[in-house]
Amino acid sequence: MIRKSGVTVGDVLGLECMKGVKVLAGQNGLERSVTNVNIMEVPDIYNWVNAGDLLLTTAYSIRDDREALIELIPKLANQGLAGLALKPKRYLEYVPQEMIEQANQMDFPLLELPVETSFADVLNPILSEILQMHTAFFEKSEKANRFFMEVILKGGGITDIVAKLAEVIDNTVVIYNPDNEVLAKHFVNWDASAWEEAAKRVKDVEVRVINPSDSGVNYYVTTMETEPYLQEFRMPIIVRGQVSGYLSVWDNQRALTQTDFIFIERAMTIAALELLNQRTLLEVERRHRNDFIGDLLQEAKIEEKSLKERARYLGWDLNCNYAALVVDIDNFLGFASKGRQDEQSIQEAKDYLFNQIMEAIHKDEPSIVGTKSDSIILLLSHPERITKEKIDAYFKLRSQEILNFISKKVKDFTISIGVGRYYPGIPGLRKSYKEALQALGVGKVLFGQNQLVFFSELGIYRLLQQVPNREELELFYKETVAPLDDHDMKCHGDLLKTLETFFEYHGNLKQVSQVLFVHYNTVLYRVEQIREITGLDLKSAENRLNLQIGLKIRKILRQKDK
Repeated sequence: MIRKSGVTVGDVLGLECMKGVKVLAGQNGLERSVTNVNIMEVPDIYNWVNAGDLLLTTAYSIRDDREALIELIPKLANQGLAGLALKPKRYLEYVPQEMIEQANQMDFPLLELPVETSFADVLNPILSEILQMHTAFFEKSEKANRFFMEVILKGGGITDIVAKLAEVIDNTVVIYNPDNEVLAKHFVNWDASAWEEAAKRVKDVEVRVINPSDSGVNYYVTTMETEPYLQEFRMPIIVRGQVSGYLSVWDNQRALTQTDFIFIERAMTIAALELLNQRTLLEVERRHRNDFIGDLLQEAKIEEKSLKERARYLGWDLNCNYAALVVDIDNFLGFASKGRQDEQSIQEAKDYLFNQIMEAIHKDEPSIVGTKSDSIILLLSHPERITKEKIDAYFKLRSQEILNFISKKVKDFTISIGVGRYYPGIPGLRKSYKEALQALGVGKVLFGQNQLVFFSELGIYRLLQQVPNREELELFYKETVAPLDDHDMKCHGDLLKTLETFFEYHGNLKQVSQVLFVHYNTVLYRVEQIREITGLDLKSAENRLNLQIGLKIRKILRQKDK
């Protein structure tokens, strides 16, 4: 529930000047805000009133027009007026029943002024009350500004802002990041487990949008079905035109007033400034880190001592040995060219990926993380507990775990990772980076998207991918397995599959027949066909090598054609 502290129709009725005023109808609308008092002197009053007006009238201008009387309440209510105060009996003998019914239906306050009351008697006191309330509002607003600015000037951060706001409004306050992860929280007479349970259940509750402080700031409100007096009020924290977090208030302790909302909105503004400051510092720090990684990975003549000093300043240890991982968004150009992907959303995607990689790294793993062009570079070492014999297995396991972790978190795109081998020293780190780049490039050609590719497992593909002349690859393919491709297409045959299985099972024809679910003699016949069509006898070691290379070249050419 929201307990308003602005001037309402109910507040006006409590003034000394309103003694003797009757509420004829619209009792449920007494919480309507009154921002001005107006007097109806002409029939076309609708052009001269504004939302929030309390309209005073004797109905003189429409006393003989019953239709105009009946239309008055709906039109005023639809224009957002606070209420209508009639002074009947002088010109209007009685208030028509239709007007009373309409006012009740629309929760629109319909008041009856005593015949001896003049408009001047009520107009000035009401306007004075409104002015006092506005003055108090601005004083409270200024106080709230000073209150939270003092927190920042004393070196406080998001956690301190949340704690101060919770103290002032006597309710629980939470600030989330854009991914709804908690940045700071402060509970007031509420334990963490109860809040966590409420936060889970609130996701399934219908959301309402309100503007309780008349400031133009919208709150997204959810009311717990099983606890009707427990509500969450949430508003986005906007920084540089984009949502940088959410401020959430739970009224678990008491109902909120308009004064509370003043403090909430000032706290939100200060929190936005603090988040902007944090982002600016983070961007500067990240820029320094990326510049360093660029210097570290290139063959520039920079002394190792200088690199190690810069690394230590950034919190990294170059005395460790690292293996390089290069992480790429698959089909980045295609992702970036989608209609909704402007420069800001692309950067958000890259930042999100970077943050997920940081989250996937274990605390006891020395690591260096940064960006280079459109790739994210992860230089990963191992905990001291990992023995030398288990280092390779450790990096393979961790690389797979990192890919799995990110794939679960990221929904809008897929990634591929190239992994270099583990070497000692800065020269070894650079070598590992080059291997990771090569593994990523070869992997994209051979295996497609969403892949984890280890340089150590590329085998002969490392050499074939480096051949600059595609014509040479095509010629070798035509001289080896291309005739089998042609035969299988024309005759719906399985000679290529048989050849691949032959190499997979080291020439064991019995196993080949079992795997392909064909008779042993059928395999013998196919092997003979392969010899006749290609002119290469599988009994020759050199021929077998050429056919194996031909199969791998076929895979490279087919992926490149895609």
